Amino acid sequence: MRKFIYFITLVLLGGTVLASNTKIKEYRGLRDYAKGESKGVAIDHDGVLSLAPQETRLFDANLQQVWRIAVHQGTIYAGAGSPAAVIRVQSNGDTSTVFRGSAAAVFALCVDAEGALWFAPSPGGEIYRYKNGKAEKIAEVKATYVWDLLPFGKDILVA
Repeated sequence: MRKFIYFITLVLLGGTVLASNTKIKEYRGLRDYAKGESKGVAIDHDGVLSLAPQETRLFDANLQQVWRIAVHQGTIYAGAGSPAAVIRVQSNGDTSTVFRGSAAAVFALCVDAEGALWFAPSPGGEIYRYKNGKAEKIAEVKATYVWDLLPFGKDILVA
């Protein structure tokens, strides 16, 4: 008899529960997605969704911008601006300042085959090499801005 009472109670209460309505929403492109917030999802220019790469904070050096990154044997070098700086981030997360200057930014940064870091604070046209824990001015070119540096054999090409 108890089972019967439980069954009747369940049927009566079940009938009073409000059902929800189904809503269908279609997203057809980037404009539709731009209205929302994406977390863990990448949206390409055609509006196609895919899983986004995992984001990891490596360092926070209180910089306005990071313009260029160079990596050598697990060490990351970041060329930054406002004012110009080069920050070294080691694989264990330790950070140190390789260079800080009065120029606006470091747009050009590269590591040569021997592991020396080359960088150019701009404006100014100066080119520096960081090797064995010391940054030294190597050259000065007749250009206001150095936009890029590229190792080429034992030379460095300057743009």
